[in-house]
Amino acid sequence: MDHDTLKFTYDIWKIRLQLTKPVTWPPLVWGVVCGAAASGNFHWSLEDVAKAIVCMVMSGPCLTGYTQTLNDWYDREIDAINEPYRPIPSGAISENEVITQIWVLLLAGLGLAGLLDAWAGHTFPIVLSCCRWIPPFIYIQLLL
Repeated sequence: MDHDTLKFTYDIWKIRLQLTKPVTWPPLVWGVVCGAAASGNFHWSLEDVAKAIVCMVMSGPCLTGYTQTLNDWYDREIDAINEPYRPIPSGAISENEVITQIWVLLLAGLGLAGLLDAWAGHTFPIVLSCCRWIPPFIYIQLLL
């Protein structure tokens, strides 16, 4: 690979990360830590620490990144007027790449939720989480 290709690859990943707004992840990660500590069932075993880390990745980068990217996607027309330098309205990332990122983050988050659910030994919460995000998604599609 030549220098320009490497620079473009680096830049597109930097833009993708920017869309997920990492500054919004810490409150969710702390929520996981505090919730685990408050549960009374958390022990510093490898299994409990692994579950907490998976939950942190699910809640921070995956699902918060998903909602932040989705929010930027739906705000793209307003941002084109008020903040034209942002990645989507400036054209720094294509519409197809944004939509792909939205789906990858959502499916990764739901996949991790399913993993945690199976790890816990039950199936109801994943059904509940799907019921939580599907109706707003359909509602937004009806508005468009």
